[in-house]
Amino acid sequence: MNTYDSFPEFSTFPSEVRRLIWRYCLPRRIAEVDFPYTLLDGKDSRQACWPNRTTYQNARVPVVAAVCREAREVVSECGAHKETQDDTSLRSIWIQPKIDRALHLNWTRRRNAAFFRKWDAYFPPFEDTPVTMHICTARWEYEMRVSFVGEVLFAFDLRELMGSAPPLPAPPSRDDSVQSEIPRMPVSDTSVFRDATAIDTGAIFELLYHHHVYVTLVAISLHLDRAVALESGLFGLLADAPVQTIDYDDVPQLRKFYELFSSDPGVKEAEPHVEKMFNVLLSPEFHIAVISWKAKVRWLLQAAAWRYWQIGERLESFGGADPRSVWTPPVPNDPRLQYLQIDQFVPNEDHPWWAEHGEKLLPKVVPQIMVRLCDNQCYREERRPDMFGELWFTDIV
Repeated sequence: MNTYDSFPEFSTFPSEVRRLIWRYCLPRRIAEVDFPYTLLDGKDSRQACWPNRTTYQNARVPVVAAVCREAREVVSECGAHKETQDDTSLRSIWIQPKIDRALHLNWTRRRNAAFFRKWDAYFPPFEDTPVTMHICTARWEYEMRVSFVGEVLFAFDLRELMGSAPPLPAPPSRDDSVQSEIPRMPVSDTSVFRDATAIDTGAIFELLYHHHVYVTLVAISLHLDRAVALESGLFGLLADAPVQTIDYDDVPQLRKFYELFSSDPGVKEAEPHVEKMFNVLLSPEFHIAVISWKAKVRWLLQAAAWRYWQIGERLESFGGADPRSVWTPPVPNDPRLQYLQIDQFVPNEDHPWWAEHGEKLLPKVVPQIMVRLCDNQCYREERRPDMFGELWFTDIV
């Protein structure tokens, strides 16, 4: 061990100082509770990556735990194993409630649709989607910030910005989970039974009002040598934080990841699609598209809030006014009208109800870009698993 690798004076530091240093070495990650299947979906996304490998690495106990007993004690004080039930998840993941950026759910309704189509199974109703359970686990069990894939609220489609918009696979006839291209919300509970977006959006409003929620819109996988990632510090001081998210408008941080990707000319040449993605994400057009997406999500949350306050004694919040009058135009009392649509009804901003109840309680949605570190060189065909690019549903040990 040379002088750059050793620091004998460390043992002479007071215990509380050494523990602060061990704590500083812990990874700051997005803690994933399940595998991604749509953001990085192999052949369809044109990103050659099998992200399950990264998810496994991201779920491990921090590397610093292997240094000494004192380091292991600090690791155990700051984190613990979380057991999971989902068949598409790891049996347990390591999470650090006070350190990790958020608890992230990769699940999407399209994944469910594909699963039930693959096994020709009955497609169940959506009262018990994983969204509510995930929020409760993150907020009340671990007191962590909540993170989702954007599709849970409203799909964000990067394909048009990338100059390629192939049609999505046709959903099975029994699947009502595929969102309309125009944001919409059921007028009443009679039409919500099979509307998964309404159920999940309602749960997000009811359980996350006043709170921030991270929403991942795009994911990039960087195939880099772990030593290069270690030197950059972008994936933790010990390169053991392989899943990161950054705010969509954090251009300086995104440029750091782009410079890291560009530092290996061989990888840059092998993955032109990733180069193109970075160019799009750093463009004004991407920011405009995200702002448009945020406006649609805000409308959906407003509509969810309006539905929420019409139940039972909450009607009093309207002060005796007709709840339908808070929209422009007022929502007609017509049983044939099942859905509000953003292109037909907008909140009447002059109505005081929105300021008091329908607006200030909305969750703060923070759009994210996910960056994943993979050292498997998945762009080389011989490094990919046999099932690369296919849905993988199995019991995972």
